[in-house]
Amino acid sequence: SSGRQLKAALGRLTRTMQTTHSLRFSVTVDEVAAEKLTPEEANNLFSIVQEAMSNSLRHSEARTALVSLRLRDGGVRLQVEDDGVGFDANTAVDRGQGLRNIETRARKLRGRLEVVSERGYGVRIVLDIPKEKKHAPD
Repeated sequence: SSGRQLKAALGRLTRTMQTTHSLRFSVTVDEVAAEKLTPEEANNLFSIVQEAMSNSLRHSEARTALVSLRLRDGGVRLQVEDDGVGFDANTAVDRGQGLRNIETRARKLRGRLEVVSERGYGVRIVLDIPKEKKHAPD
Protein backbone atom coordinates (compact mmCIF):
# COMPACT_ATOMS: atom_id res chain seq x y z
CA SER A 1 0.00 0.00 0.00
CA SER A 2 1.05 3.61 -0.42
CA GLY A 3 1.11 4.08 3.37
CA ARG A 4 3.59 1.27 3.99
CA GLN A 5 5.66 2.37 1.01
CA LEU A 6 5.79 5.92 2.39
CA LYS A 7 6.89 4.71 5.81
CA ALA A 8 9.62 2.53 4.26
CA ALA A 9 10.76 5.35 1.94
CA LEU A 10 11.02 7.80 4.85
CA GLY A 11 13.08 5.26 6.78
CA ARG A 12 15.47 4.84 3.84
CA LEU A 13 15.71 8.59 3.33
CA THR A 14 16.54 9.13 7.00
CA ARG A 15 19.21 6.43 7.01
CA THR A 16 20.78 7.83 3.85
CA MET A 17 20.92 11.39 5.16
CA GLN A 18 22.30 10.33 8.52
CA THR A 19 25.22 8.44 6.99
CA THR A 20 26.75 11.67 5.67
CA HIS A 21 25.57 14.30 8.20
CA SER A 22 25.65 14.77 11.96
CA LEU A 23 22.00 15.88 12.09
CA ARG A 24 19.91 13.07 13.59
CA PHE A 25 16.36 12.58 12.35
CA SER A 26 13.63 10.78 14.24
CA VAL A 27 10.71 9.53 12.12
CA THR A 28 7.33 8.50 13.51
CA VAL A 29 4.61 7.33 11.14
CA ASP A 30 1.15 6.38 12.36
CA GLU A 31 0.25 3.52 10.02
CA VAL A 32 -3.47 4.35 10.16
CA ALA A 33 -2.71 7.91 9.02
CA ALA A 34 -0.39 6.64 6.28
CA GLU A 35 -3.06 4.24 5.01
CA LYS A 36 -5.47 7.16 4.48
CA LEU A 37 -3.17 8.65 1.84
CA THR A 38 -3.61 8.14 -1.87
CA PRO A 39 -0.48 7.24 -3.85
CA GLU A 40 -0.31 10.83 -5.17
CA GLU A 41 -0.60 12.26 -1.65
CA ALA A 42 2.08 9.88 -0.37
CA ASN A 43 4.43 10.90 -3.21
CA ASN A 44 3.88 14.59 -2.53
CA LEU A 45 4.39 14.12 1.21
CA PHE A 46 7.62 12.24 0.58
CA SER A 47 8.87 15.13 -1.58
CA ILE A 48 7.87 17.67 1.08
CA VAL A 49 9.75 15.72 3.76
CA GLN A 50 12.76 15.36 1.49
CA GLU A 51 12.80 19.12 0.83
CA ALA A 52 12.33 19.99 4.51
CA MET A 53 15.10 17.58 5.57
CA SER A 54 17.39 18.99 2.90
CA ASN A 55 16.69 22.53 4.14
CA SER A 56 17.49 21.47 7.70
CA LEU A 57 20.77 19.89 6.60
CA ARG A 58 21.85 22.89 4.54
CA HIS A 59 20.68 25.82 6.64
CA SER A 60 19.68 24.97 10.19
CA GLU A 61 22.86 23.93 12.01
CA ALA A 62 20.48 21.66 13.94
CA ARG A 63 21.52 18.61 15.95
CA THR A 64 18.16 16.86 15.93
CA ALA A 65 15.03 16.87 13.79
CA LEU A 66 11.67 15.16 13.96
CA VAL A 67 9.38 13.97 11.18
CA SER A 68 5.92 12.75 12.15
CA LEU A 69 2.80 11.69 10.31
CA ARG A 70 -0.37 11.20 12.32
CA LEU A 71 -4.13 11.58 12.31
CA ARG A 72 -5.42 14.98 13.32
CA ASP A 73 -9.03 16.21 13.34
CA GLY A 74 -10.16 13.69 10.73
CA GLY A 75 -7.25 14.46 8.43
CA VAL A 76 -3.57 13.65 8.22
CA ARG A 77 -0.90 15.89 9.76
CA LEU A 78 2.71 15.97 8.62
CA GLN A 79 5.12 17.77 10.90
CA VAL A 80 8.83 18.35 10.31
CA GLU A 81 10.82 20.29 12.88
CA ASP A 82 14.41 20.90 13.87
CA ASP A 83 16.29 22.49 16.77
CA GLY A 84 18.46 24.68 14.56
CA VAL A 85 19.12 28.39 14.24
CA GLY A 86 15.76 29.15 12.64
CA PHE A 87 14.93 32.35 10.81
CA ASP A 88 12.68 35.33 11.35
CA ALA A 89 9.50 34.24 9.57
CA ASN A 90 8.09 37.78 9.82
CA THR A 91 10.90 39.29 7.77
CA ALA A 92 11.57 36.41 5.40
CA VAL A 93 10.12 38.23 2.40
CA ASP A 94 11.82 36.07 -0.21
CA ARG A 95 11.45 32.48 0.92
CA GLY A 96 13.97 30.10 -0.54
CA GLN A 97 13.18 27.74 -3.38
CA GLY A 98 12.78 24.83 -0.96
CA LEU A 99 9.97 26.50 0.97
CA ARG A 100 8.31 27.58 -2.27
CA ASN A 101 8.41 23.95 -3.46
CA ILE A 102 6.81 22.84 -0.18
CA GLU A 103 4.10 25.52 -0.51
CA THR A 104 3.33 24.43 -4.09
CA ARG A 105 2.95 20.78 -3.09
CA ALA A 106 0.80 21.74 -0.08
CA ARG A 107 -1.58 23.61 -2.42
CA LYS A 108 -1.76 20.54 -4.70
CA LEU A 109 -2.87 18.53 -1.68
CA ARG A 110 -5.44 21.17 -0.67
CA GLY A 111 -3.59 21.25 2.62
CA ARG A 112 -3.11 23.95 5.22
CA LEU A 113 0.58 24.74 5.59
CA GLU A 114 2.13 26.54 8.51
CA VAL A 115 5.84 27.39 8.73
CA VAL A 116 6.83 28.53 12.21
CA SER A 117 10.30 29.80 12.92
CA GLU A 118 12.14 32.29 15.05
CA ARG A 119 15.84 33.02 15.16
CA GLY A 120 17.48 30.67 17.64
CA TYR A 121 14.46 28.38 17.98
CA GLY A 122 14.49 26.15 14.93
CA VAL A 123 11.82 25.58 12.31
CA ARG A 124 8.52 23.73 12.42
CA ILE A 125 6.62 22.89 9.25
CA VAL A 126 3.08 21.63 9.75
CA LEU A 127 0.87 20.44 6.91
CA ASP A 128 -2.71 19.36 7.55
CA ILE A 129 -4.32 17.39 4.73
CA PRO A 130 -8.10 17.09 4.91
CA LYS A 131 -9.56 13.64 4.35
CA GLU A 132 -13.15 13.36 3.25
CA LYS A 133 -15.39 11.39 5.52
CA LYS A 134 -17.34 8.77 3.64
CA HIS A 135 -21.01 8.65 4.52
CA ALA A 136 -23.02 5.46 4.48
CA PRO A 137 -25.60 5.33 1.68
CA ASP A 138 -29.17 6.16 2.70
